Amino acid sequence: MKPSYEQIHTGRDASFRCFRNTGSSFGFFWHLHPEIELTLIGRSAGRRFVGDSIARFHPGDLVLLGPHLPHTWMSTPGRPAPGLRSSPTTVVVQFLPDFLGPEFLTRPELWRVRRLLAAAARGLHFGRATRTAVQPGLLRLAKLTGLPQLMELLAILDSLSRAPATPLASARFHIAPGTDGFNGEHATGAGHRITNVCRFINAHYPEPLSQSAAARFAHLSNSAFSRFFKRATGQSFTDYVGALRLSLACDRLIQTEAKIATIAQDCGFANLSNFNRRFAASKKLTPREFRRQYGGNPP
Repeated sequence: MKPSYEQIHTGRDASFRCFRNTGSSFGFFWHLHPEIELTLIGRSAGRRFVGDSIARFHPGDLVLLGPHLPHTWMSTPGRPAPGLRSSPTTVVVQFLPDFLGPEFLTRPELWRVRRLLAAAARGLHFGRATRTAVQPGLLRLAKLTGLPQLMELLAILDSLSRAPATPLASARFHIAPGTDGFNGEHATGAGHRITNVCRFINAHYPEPLSQSAAARFAHLSNSAFSRFFKRATGQSFTDYVGALRLSLACDRLIQTEAKIATIAQDCGFANLSNFNRRFAASKKLTPREFRRQYGGNPP
């Protein structure tokens, strides 16, 4: 989908931006910026969208995003998220790749950090052990200024560079030329349209939702909508909705004891056999195996 371009200002007294957000809810805002972004989520839960990746997130979610990588977090309305030991504060750090000068990252002492930032082009998700290790530093970072703040950031990046991480966007993901916002312009009408369409889908995907209904919402014919959606997102409408439904099903399998057939129905799948087939193709596990492996241990 075509992302909005976010203009980020660091201020005159800092080479990077760090801020806290005490809110517990995030709305769908598909956007990108030239800055690298490190985000630690406070007490919120929902869906995280990075490139062509759609996955659930929980309190303490820690992600590093490379420049110009489209992303957004969308909270599940009304859902409490106190389950993980996490700060009520979300911390966001944003900095340009050359924020300390074009030669800084070429220094031999920073080869691990250089490798980390290159890998962040697809987005990186860090596990619980890493989150536990760097969370105190990130919370301090948001309160510091000047050289102590810069030194804390470098220490955090060094820790992340030595930790395992999972890429988010697929290796094949790319932004079509002319749709990435590199020229600094805000989203066009088409960009606003796809954002609104995705908000509509995200609000209704557990229900019976047809492409024709989404096309009517977008004021397009069914065939025009199909071309528009595929061009904007790189996915068909069916694949996009299916990914959202599978993500919700994973949530339910982990956090509830509901019958698998009930979960399939509640997540918008027409029948159990279709759900089992699509789940196994996506996760390489049956729903029962997935529940056995991950139940009671949200990532």
